[in-house]
Amino acid sequence: MPEALGSEAIGDIARSELFEKLLDGIVKRGIKQRGFGPTYRSLKKGKLPKPGIYDVNGILEYKESGQIDASLDLENEQGVLVIQNAACTNLREANGESLDATRHGEPTAEELIAEMQEKGSETPAQIICQVEVCAFNKGQREVVLTCLWEFILHNRTSKDRNIITGVGAAVRKYVALMPMDQMDKLATLLVPLPRTVVSPELELEIAKMVYRNFEVKPPEQINAHPELAQQLWEMVQIYSNPRILLRDKNASIASLSIEALVALQSDRAEAAWKIAKASPLKWFGEIVSDDLFELASRWAVRSSQAAAWLADLRDRVEKQV
Repeated sequence: MPEALGSEAIGDIARSELFEKLLDGIVKRGIKQRGFGPTYRSLKKGKLPKPGIYDVNGILEYKESGQIDASLDLENEQGVLVIQNAACTNLREANGESLDATRHGEPTAEELIAEMQEKGSETPAQIICQVEVCAFNKGQREVVLTCLWEFILHNRTSKDRNIITGVGAAVRKYVALMPMDQMDKLATLLVPLPRTVVSPELELEIAKMVYRNFEVKPPEQINAHPELAQQLWEMVQIYSNPRILLRDKNASIASLSIEALVALQSDRAEAAWKIAKASPLKWFGEIVSDDLFELASRWAVRSSQAAAWLADLRDRVEKQV
């Protein structure tokens, strides 16, 4: 049996815990004075990535200058890393005209396109995953988009885990390549089908990629994608229900759908954020608010108009919840 703690030791522990609470309160008040009001969790998430090699998900935006912007989601709780005006050193030609594979044994962009055109919706998931990490020039993108769309439409209700992995890769690449003014096309993939269930993985990937695209490039006008916003709003209402929020991927789908509505500057954004803030599961509202705090910091350097819209939205949500 461990030795009992004396009154002096107990007093030290109590004082230590009180100090931690006071420090936490000071930090929270300090953050709120910055104008957004996130929780202490967002401060912890603000650390720089540790040195090392990471598996990442994210989007790349190729610029006419040959440089890239990127928003990369680092695993292991490292958060999101935003890169601007980076040089393309992994391509044979920085201008994007020649994007052949640079590592021995990997299929070239032309070979991957030929494979998709030949196999169509039956393209192996392994090929789709290779397409996701391959760079295509402007002349190839339309063909790639057509092939990916066919694959997604045909396989979006599959119950085969391998195929669903390919669908997720296809969605990520499709949304990364598609013109942003055509985002409403994604609503088609989210419409419920008779006697079939749309894969939750598909819903998750669409919500995530919509958020990431508009995180990097804020919308040019408010409520520009109403059809997509309507499908995301329906997902928010379904998956944020406290009775099912903790099941499987529901919390991720719900939070990303809310954040996607905000990133779209949808007229549903306010109602969606309020649902998160009012949830009896307090951590859910904190996660959403923390992520939108990060969105605000990114928009602040990309679009003063979008940043002002988000600040106004935040004020309305915090006053009414």
